[in-house]
Amino acid sequence: MFYSLTNRLRTFMAGRYGFDMLGSLLLVLYLILNYLVRFILNTLLRRGLLTEVWWVTLLRFLPMVVLGWALWRVLSKNIPARCAENGVFMEGWSRLKMFFTRRKDAVVRWKSGAEERKTHRFFACPNCGQQVRVPKGKGKIAIKCPRCHQEFVKKT
Repeated sequence: MFYSLTNRLRTFMAGRYGFDMLGSLLLVLYLILNYLVRFILNTLLRRGLLTEVWWVTLLRFLPMVVLGWALWRVLSKNIPARCAENGVFMEGWSRLKMFFTRRKDAVVRWKSGAEERKTHRFFACPNCGQQVRVPKGKGKIAIKCPRCHQEFVKKT
């Protein structure tokens, strides 16, 4: 019986788009919105902190709209259009991830640089701008740039 049910589902889904990252995000968004509307909004209404107005009624239908959109995408037979939608979403998602990753990496680099600043000094080469690290407390030393091999004198 279980085999025939999975076989029927497989046959039904043949030629349809199925799940992807955008569909998964829509389902998670549905769950979050459904929770917010059902529990928080209803609690506010019951306690009298919020009155029943037209936008509250519309807010109750919002999770169903998101779920309908997710199911429509999953059951769609227009595969190239759904792939294009997912491609646009994935591009935006990767940009968003890269934005936060860069921020995190900058914080990590700054923290690790704080440890190095206790024992080393950093100078920019006057010729090419390359950052050069030299140990602290060595007095006036001649520093040779590893990129352009320009020598310059600095006090550490």
